[in-house]
Amino acid sequence: MKKKVFAFYKPALGGNQAEEMACANLWKTSWEYHGWECVMLNQSHATISPYHTPLMRKFLAFAYHNPGNGEYENNKATARFARWCALAASGGWMTDYDVLNVGFTPEMADELEKKNDLWMNRNGHAWIFYATVPAVHHVTHHFVEGDTFKRPGFSSCNLECDLLEIDEDPFSSNDKLFHAKAEPGKPKSFAMAERFYTFQHTPKVGEKEKPKKKTRKKK
Repeated sequence: MKKKVFAFYKPALGGNQAEEMACANLWKTSWEYHGWECVMLNQSHATISPYHTPLMRKFLAFAYHNPGNGEYENNKATARFARWCALAASGGWMTDYDVLNVGFTPEMADELEKKNDLWMNRNGHAWIFYATVPAVHHVTHHFVEGDTFKRPGFSSCNLECDLLEIDEDPFSSNDKLFHAKAEPGKPKSFAMAERFYTFQHTPKVGEKEKPKKKTRKKK
């Protein structure tokens, strides 16, 4: 049985659905390439958690008091925390679907799982994380009861790594993972496709670069 990696999709008004689907397809292609089984979860999967309803109440209040953020940004913030509830039954690995796998194998994940029951990156919001079922319950309980929003003002969310006091980060400088970022004039999906193409066409250690075919010039 293949190791699963999950992502979470929550549509939001104002988002570019075509671009998000392009990213999700590249995410799936790259992770399957390295031996993972990809599963896309949504809001319906999150409702299994006993902490889903109180967490949604908390974020509805957040959105109500911060209309200036816009529906799209408030929706993204809600999804960041609600997706943890979707892992309540299984635990496991989850990434944003703009995270490209360029060498992170299930065996590498197994080694991390032996060392800790909770992992995530520390450079910004959690774009990759692993948690066992008990760890998921601990995390979601903490999100409900803890200081999820920044003081003063409560107009934005604290980083998950800070809320959970995560110290060790094996992902941020890991060259086996590529977290795409939008650039002026270049959508994330383009950056992901470009990076994956480079990965596929770069000779691996010990491999010789294939000689280019010579073409005869026409007389």
